Parts: sequence; C-alpha cells; structure tokens
Amino acid sequence: MAKIPKVLHEHIDTAFPANVCLLGSVLPNGYAQVTPRGGTMVYDDEHIGLWERGSGSSAEAMRDGSKLTIYFRKPSLREDGVLPRGGLFAIDLVPDLPRWAEYDRRVSLTGRRGHGTIRLTESVRQDRRKGLTVFDQEYEERRGTRTAVKRFSLTFRTISVAQMRRRLERAGFRIDAVLGDYDGGPFDDRADVWIILARKR
Repeated sequence: MAKIPKVLHEHIDTAFPANVCLLGSVLPNGYAQVTPRGGTMVYDDEHIGLWERGSGSSAEAMRDGSKLTIYFRKPSLREDGVLPRGGLFAIDLVPDLPRWAEYDRRVSLTGRRGHGTIRLTESVRQDRRKGLTVFDQEYEERRGTRTAVKRFSLTFRTISVAQMRRRLERAGFRIDAVLGDYDGGPFDDRADVWIILARKR
C-alpha cells in the first residue's frame, strides 16, 4: 500500500479552509461525485480519515471496499521545497464523452439531504465542430416551502492519447506508462479508460 509522506501529514490535517481536500467517489448510477471535505485528516501512514457529519450521496456511496480518491493541492509546498521534483503525475482521460447521446433535462439524481430533498436535472450537448461535450446542470434543493435552484455547465474537450503525450512532453514530462484500466492493464484505443503516468524531467 502507498505511504502518505510524513512531511504532508500536518498539511493535510490543516488543509481546511484554504486548501480543502476533495473526496471523489462513484454514485450507483455511474456518475462521479466530488465534494469538499473539511474534516479530512491523516489517520496513519497508510490511511486517510474522514469526519462524516452528513448523510448525503457521498456518504451513501461509501461501502466496505469502495474506491475513493482524495485530492489535496497546496501550491506553496512546491515553492517552499517541501515536495521533491520527480513526483508521479497521473491523468485520467474519458474517451467515451464524444459518443454520449444528447438529451434534454433528464433527472439523473434524486435523494434526501437533512430534512430536505435534492434533485439534479441534466442536459447533454455535443459540439462536434469544436470537439466539445457540454453538461448543463440544474441542482434543486427543497426544504419545506423553500426551493433553491443553482444552474451551471461543465464543458469537456476530448483529445487523443497521442495529443496528450505530446503536450506533456512539451511541458517537460517523461511518460512512464499508458494504461487501459485502473488495474494497470495495457492501453487500447477501444478501452473505456485512458490513463497516462508521467514524471517531471
């Protein structure tokens, strides 16, 4: 199992609020769920602890054996010389986005939050000329007679592994591996996942 460097323990424990950690999980419908977690802490050299105070969809997605991703970013660590050069950089491309069918106002998530209910309504648009996939999201939360609605869009541009390799190499990275799944399987153009591992030269 990978070790959490001791030099990072205190930085992770005190990340909130300036550099709050993000928790990534997968919902039952296959969608990614990424939420900020101010209660993230280092339990020991091999484990991250979460102070779970809510009962939202992220908590429901966590079961014994569930795969989670903790994202911690603090740029000043590089500037201060805390993080050594040569660290591993991993990028996960999503090759199937250009193949997604377009649809309008589909309810993709419903559930409860505290004493209220939540609903996520989604539309998908494809801009073939620009190579863009656009997700228009409408998040609605109801508590009693009050309803709050937030609308936002997520835009993705899918490029090939060869294009991404060239960009990384121009940016000073050395490619260590190109994988086709999360278990380290070989890359194939038809794979559902494209993963590139690289190191800064």
